[in-house]
Amino acid sequence: MIPYKSKALYKEVAEELNIPINLVEDIIEYYYKEIKSNITGLKHLRINVEGLGQFVIKENFVKKTIPKYKKILSNHDTSTFNAYHNKIMLEKKLIALENIEKQLAKLELKKQKITNKKENYKLNNNET
Repeated sequence: MIPYKSKALYKEVAEELNIPINLVEDIIEYYYKEIKSNITGLKHLRINVEGLGQFVIKENFVKKTIPKYKKILSNHDTSTFNAYHNKIMLEKKLIALENIEKQLAKLELKKQKITNKKENYKLNNNET
């Protein structure tokens, strides 16, 4: 397979769909911008990108990062506008991470319930 350069790919798609090249570029840029914001914004536990695979938030990352952010926020200086802005951004990321931690805990409970049901089913079937 010969890799395409993006400009050649844009041109081919534009000709095939009979639309301007600029529109194709804008659509593709918007698509990847949204993917990037979903991945970095900590909105979802899993993000599936067609052709690239799944991006999954790792539990260890969340567990290590929350205390780190809390420590940074406790000692953070807000004497300048940039420092205050950075503090607000860290607080937002911390809230997002705490929400992800809650979602991971719910997912773990769900997995545990399914495992327990399977074990109970196996035990009940072995007894009869």
